[in-house]
Amino acid sequence: MERKHQKQSAAAPRRRKKKMKLRYGRIAVLAIVTALAMGSVGYAISNTFANRPVDAVASSTVSAVSGRDLASVLSDRAKNLLAERSQQLTEQQRPQKEEANSQQASSSQVPSSSSQASSAPVSNEAGSSSVPVNSGSSSAASSSGAASSQAQAPATFDPNSLGASGAGNIPKWKAINADVRGWIKVPNTNISYPVVIGPDNNYYSNLGYYKERSRDGVIWADSGTKFGKKADISRNTVLYGHNWTNISANPRIGNVNDRMFAQLTAFHHLNFAQKTPYIQYSTEDESMIFKVFAVFYTEVDFNYIASDPEDPNFLYIIQEAQRRSRFTYDVDVNTTDKILTLSTCTRAYGPSDRQRFVVMARLMRDGEEITPVTITNNPNHKKPTL
Repeated sequence: MERKHQKQSAAAPRRRKKKMKLRYGRIAVLAIVTALAMGSVGYAISNTFANRPVDAVASSTVSAVSGRDLASVLSDRAKNLLAERSQQLTEQQRPQKEEANSQQASSSQVPSSSSQASSAPVSNEAGSSSVPVNSGSSSAASSSGAASSQAQAPATFDPNSLGASGAGNIPKWKAINADVRGWIKVPNTNISYPVVIGPDNNYYSNLGYYKERSRDGVIWADSGTKFGKKADISRNTVLYGHNWTNISANPRIGNVNDRMFAQLTAFHHLNFAQKTPYIQYSTEDESMIFKVFAVFYTEVDFNYIASDPEDPNFLYIIQEAQRRSRFTYDVDVNTTDKILTLSTCTRAYGPSDRQRFVVMARLMRDGEEITPVTITNNPNHKKPTL
């Protein structure tokens, strides 16, 4: 009996040791599973917040974020996304009144030339060397309510809205960043910025003009773009810019928080398009004026960003842009012309990151005068397939 008790006493520590091994084994397995789950969640969160799709470019990309910076990046992006979502919900609650109302308005309500002139953008020619942060040069930028009412009112083109081209700023900014090659200015908006070019289309997607990490970014040219005088530039000069603040299906016309190409989506509205038929683009060698001929939403499968396509493809880009255009412009375009393409992101057709908002304009021809352009609704325009 004593021997049996001794055997049981000796076996007890072995059983306890075995149980402890099993317990530690389970804990180790649980820790591994938890680590894997946390890794998956972290990867998903980083893809959702830290690695947002590249605005404007007709593709998406993923940016590498170091472990040290990940927490702050995710926190910032989460706050930004929540703010954007709140804005979208607010805008969606407004009545979705667009061109139908503007078409019903009497032509006798056209604003006077003095009120048109007051909305001309402020020139940056004498600006400082700091990063250009334009607070909104049009009178429509004062509030969302004012923008909504102005979006529905008829409008006419005022030549005084063109103002200075901004070309005088190029040398100053080139001294700061050697990648600066031009200047883009869209009348009746705060879009008046240096144009840079990088080694590829993603280089400047998360960088500012000082090559610092920047959410707002820059206005950058497609990596295949050629510069110089109008005879030397690409057939299709493609410029990209971020839009973080004006991506809804009913975009505002101007806001003090808009940066880069956020105010480009104002072309969604007929009255804005009517008073903004020209865009100014300058290189180091020449200032040029382009006449808008199409504004449209598209999926990224439409390859509108080819810099120097052959005639058949170039003609296809022009005609496809006109088919997709929300408005019909009385502007003829053919393969002997050169065009300017401004591209930014949007969520007008839902949450997909495969949609873009694009404005296309053709270079003014020799001897062509700056005159008003007839612009009407295109009720059967081609919509994105997402």
